[in-house]
Amino acid sequence: MIVEINKFDIQRKIQDFNLYTTKRHETYAKVYGLFLKSEGTAKSLTGFRSVPDFEKFNFEELKYYFEKNEIPLASVKFILDKWDDNRSSSAEEMKAFYDQWFVGKAIRSYSDAKNEYLLSRLYLSDEVTQICDKLSFIIGTYCANLELFYDKNFPTQEKSAIAKELRRAEEEITSLIESLKIAMQKEMAIGYYT
Repeated sequence: MIVEINKFDIQRKIQDFNLYTTKRHETYAKVYGLFLKSEGTAKSLTGFRSVPDFEKFNFEELKYYFEKNEIPLASVKFILDKWDDNRSSSAEEMKAFYDQWFVGKAIRSYSDAKNEYLLSRLYLSDEVTQICDKLSFIIGTYCANLELFYDKNFPTQEKSAIAKELRRAEEEITSLIESLKIAMQKEMAIGYYT
């Protein structure tokens, strides 16, 4: 009877461990993927960017462009309503809105990564947690600086300092993403569980 109880207990522990291991591997892949997406979305707003010349667009082309980029027309309706009256001024407003929309997209991507990380801490090792903490802080700060950089009311003379800080942070983000990948791969490869 004792042998049967011990056998059942060992099988239960093995099953629990297998479930935990599976969940941990899924969590590592998801957290890493979301941080990678967050990095890419945020960094896409610096360096070489292709921004359309909205002034050359007609109304239908604008509608198509915004639908293709999943930007709700309702959010640019105030600009579109005066498009035919003053295209040049409206194009400037559209560019400012466009920049802010993509900064918002970077912030949403960062929030998704941070929230998934926080909800998944149960499955993360101490090393991975420390890297994710640093990554969350740096990407969050990076996104806050993007907001300032693309704010049309932010003093132009101060934007060069923000740009310098963005470049410095990009290097740190890249390094942390690589550290995160290496730590996760190492732990999953050897079955490291604490």
